[in-house]
Amino acid sequence: MDLEIGTWFIIGLIALVALITIWNYLSRRPKICPSWNQRGLIERSKTPTGDTAINEYGGGGFSGGQTSVRVVYDVTYKCKFCGDQVITRQTRE
Repeated sequence: MDLEIGTWFIIGLIALVALITIWNYLSRRPKICPSWNQRGLIERSKTPTGDTAINEYGGGGFSGGQTSVRVVYDVTYKCKFCGDQVITRQTRE
């Protein structure tokens, strides 16, 4: 194949974004129950515990700048085999 460098760059960038997205999705959920040692955790509840305003930038003009907000959740998982609960803390922007 005789593709230009720009094309390879775009293909590599898309592959990198896809890999990061998949890794991020798979790493958020606990894999196994600590006591049963099986994959069987089900998300039961997601409770926001707090939020933080970060990355305030911009300003002036008609929009008035931008602020991104990071929300912290306590996520409760329950094992479908033994009934144990696992609580993890997750952040989302």
